[in-house]
Amino acid sequence: VVINGDVKADFSVHTEGNIIVRGTVEAAEIVSTGGNIEVKKGIIGTQKEKKAKIVAGGTLKALFIQEAVISAGKDIEVGSYILNSSVHAENEVRALRDRGMIAGSNVFSGSCVRAKNIGSMSDTKTSIKVGRIVKDEVNVKFHQLEDELKVLEEEDKLLRKRLDFLDLLKKRLPHFPPEKERELAELLDKLKSLEAIKQETLQDKDDFHKKFVDQFDKERKIFVLQTLWPGVLVGINDVVKKVDARQRRVMAVLEENQIELKRLTM
Repeated sequence: VVINGDVKADFSVHTEGNIIVRGTVEAAEIVSTGGNIEVKKGIIGTQKEKKAKIVAGGTLKALFIQEAVISAGKDIEVGSYILNSSVHAENEVRALRDRGMIAGSNVFSGSCVRAKNIGSMSDTKTSIKVGRIVKDEVNVKFHQLEDELKVLEEEDKLLRKRLDFLDLLKKRLPHFPPEKERELAELLDKLKSLEAIKQETLQDKDDFHKKFVDQFDKERKIFVLQTLWPGVLVGINDVVKKVDARQRRVMAVLEENQIELKRLTM
C-alpha cells in the first residue's frame, strides 16, 4: 500500500503487505501484519490520549517518532529522534542520523539499541531495555497479535459475505455460470487457507511467552555515540540500572549480573 500524502488522525490502514507513507502519520493506526512500514516524513500523534499506533510485522523506518506506540517484528530505524513514545522491536532500535535522540520514551529491543543521545538535560523520564521480554513488554507483543487477529477476522467476514451471495445466486439461477463456479471454489480455498493462518496466529498468542524467551546468540548492548544523560534507566535482561551522572560515548553491557557502562571506542 502506497500513500502519497498524510494519514490523518483517526484513520486506519491495515494490510498483510508493505506500507509506504510519503507524508506524515498523525494519531492514526497503521498495521502491516507481515510486511515493512516506511513513513517518509515521520510519525506524530497528539499529546494526550491520542497517540499514533503502528504495528509492523517486519521493519519500521521513519524520519522521526513522536507521541506514538510502535511495535515491529524486526528492526526500528529513525532518522532524527524518538520522543514521548513507547517503542518495541524484536531486533534492533537505531537512531543514528541527525540528532539521533531518544528521550521521554520507553524503548525495548530484543537485541541492541544504538543512538547518538539518550535522555535529555531536562531529565525527561527515559527507559531503554534490551534482552529478554519482561512483564512490561509482554502486553505490547500481546496487542500486536490481537491486531493481527482483527485483520484476519475482517478478511474472513468479507470472504464469507461473498460466499453467501454466490450460494444464494447458485440456488436461484437455473444455470450457474462457470466463472461463478470457479470463483466459488477459489473462495472456499481462500477461506481454508485463512483459517489455517488464524489458527497459527491463535497458537502464537497462546504460547508467545515461549517463542520470545532469551535468544542466546544475540548481542545485547546499548550503544550511546554521544551523550547518555543522568536519570535514564538502562536495562539488560532483568537487570536495571539508573544512570547517575552524564556519560560520553559509552556502551552498557551485562557482566556478572551487573550493568557496566564502558567507554565506547570507535
